[in-house]
Amino acid sequence: MERLTIRTNGASISFECESVDDIVRRLAAIEDILGDEYDLERLRELAQADREGRCVVQKFAPGSEVWIVERDEDGEATEVSGFVFVVSVSGVAIVSSSINNCSDLDFILGDFVEETASSFSGDFSGYPISDCYKSQEEAEAALRREQDE
Repeated sequence: MERLTIRTNGASISFECESVDDIVRRLAAIEDILGDEYDLERLRELAQADREGRCVVQKFAPGSEVWIVERDEDGEATEVSGFVFVVSVSGVAIVSSSINNCSDLDFILGDFVEETASSFSGDFSGYPISDCYKSQEEAEAALRREQDE
């Protein structure tokens, strides 16, 4: 999207548009996205983090259920399993197998910290994000499609 305003000597602003109505429409569209209460300094921080590659939109919310098509050593889809999503990094979903016992992310992370401190081990697994689904039904449908091919 092209800028509608240009700062000339630090403080002066000139307009590169058909009318002031164009600027008002653009401002209204931006405010519709941001909502009624927004912090311009926080928005500046997020925009800078995005430019630096530190801002990532994840496919799943941390602590949510994620259903995964599991694969054997040959890469063949074999079954579907449920986990608690922790984070994704470089196309890999880091998950905890605690979905049947506990889905409280704070508890899972606290337990992981304790396990790491006491035995230098922990209970997280990694799967390709492309094998992860938001519902068991979606994952099972993907499994069936792949097995039918």
